[in-house]
Amino acid sequence: MALPRPKTTFDPTVDDFLNSRLDDQLTVLSGPNNSGKTYLLKHLRRNLGTTTHFVGVSRFFTMKELGVGEPRANQLRELADSFQSIMDRPDHENDNFDNVSYTLEHILRALNDEGRETLFAMFRELVGNTISIQHTTRGDSMTPFYVEIDGEPLHYGSTGTRVLLGLLGSCLDSRLEFLFIDEPELGLSPKIQSILRHLFCDVGMRAKYLPHLRGIFLATHSHLFLDPVITNNFIVKKEAGVIRTQQVTTIGQYHELQFN
Repeated sequence: MALPRPKTTFDPTVDDFLNSRLDDQLTVLSGPNNSGKTYLLKHLRRNLGTTTHFVGVSRFFTMKELGVGEPRANQLRELADSFQSIMDRPDHENDNFDNVSYTLEHILRALNDEGRETLFAMFRELVGNTISIQHTTRGDSMTPFYVEIDGEPLHYGSTGTRVLLGLLGSCLDSRLEFLFIDEPELGLSPKIQSILRHLFCDVGMRAKYLPHLRGIFLATHSHLFLDPVITNNFIVKKEAGVIRTQQVTTIGQYHELQFN
């Protein structure tokens, strides 16, 4: 017998909070474990429709050969079906899971050739590594594909490298207007976290690589993902079944998130 989810409310309401943030490029939710950050992200995403995607970190996923992927239109249907399942089961206990079904392989296949080239160029600019797609037998285009980083197969690289590539690939999907990212710091070094935060915050980088994204919402335990614009950061706390979201308005509150 399934145990029912405890009754939870939001202060401010999901609609009110979302409407207050639609014109801002970045919204950062921070707070202790079990404060409701991920649950709030899912509800925010639910209210915006199918031009959104919820991104979790698939840290221990790996891939070897890619082969030939499904048409891009099928990938869009997968996203729509995934969103509909969330709409149909807003409080189902199985929605509270850690596995990520939309993996790096899905992301690479969802991008077209131009999108993948942009992804690899952005990765090289941000991190310095060269990524390409190669055939398992050089010179034979009929053999399967694989992803190569600095001359070596990606599946021999670090989990953090694959996490970063997946996060960047999700950001480049031009069909999406909003991204909801849960704990992007998992598996990433402090330096890479800072680089990724720069991409999310910097107006020039957003205009260059992510002009289609109206907004990014992320939940994090890492002070390195806090927005330097202090009012784009929010403290999330849960008390007696109420998930409260408080906007950071002072340097003192900002430092509390940094050092607490």
